[in-house]
Amino acid sequence: MRLDRHPSFVEYLNSLERVEVAYHGLYHSHKGPKIFMEFQERDRETLERNLDEMVDIFKKAGLRSYPGICPPGWNAPPPLLEALSEKGFRYVASARDLFTPVEREALTNMSGLKGLPLIRPHVLEGGLVHFPSNFQATSHIERAESILELGGLLAVKAHIVKLAFGRMSLDGLDSIYSNYLDMVFSRIEREYGGRVWWTSMGKIADRILATSSDRPVGGGERP
Repeated sequence: MRLDRHPSFVEYLNSLERVEVAYHGLYHSHKGPKIFMEFQERDRETLERNLDEMVDIFKKAGLRSYPGICPPGWNAPPPLLEALSEKGFRYVASARDLFTPVEREALTNMSGLKGLPLIRPHVLEGGLVHFPSNFQATSHIERAESILELGGLLAVKAHIVKLAFGRMSLDGLDSIYSNYLDMVFSRIEREYGGRVWWTSMGKIADRILATSSDRPVGGGERP
């Protein structure tokens, strides 16, 4: 299943407009009770080797990508964050929170890293930009609007696989979820127009790191 063994699929990905490809994991598995959390309980040296192999596969495949990552299970232990910084990664998305009430200074308290801003990017120690995920298929559209009203980052999560190995993902990108997102985005476009910056995590990270400041993107823009 390595990408460099599927050139036609890579060509298809590279042909997509307004699409930014980043990293997820190498094996997406780990021995133990939380089998999908690949980067748990691994030392810095092992993690650096994993990251090198991951990047090398993309390079051999010729897949255009951005040095950012959303780790499996949202699990980003300190050794991984250190390895990512060392290897030149620019962002990590490691906090999903669909329930914490939307407020300007709300902090993540669900999956992955906790205690980080819920509705805006944040620069971690070591220089990585952290992105929260705060909306998915099970979220009400009012949550999206509340985030945008505060000038925050609306970060939508979807899983490409709906059903795998007997496990169903509530945020699996099936036709129903796609239709729901189409409705949500259309409503946002009607209500906010040009005040919304439809962009990617990579472009936001580039802007933040270029200004070397940890603040809401664009000083008031609605990303």
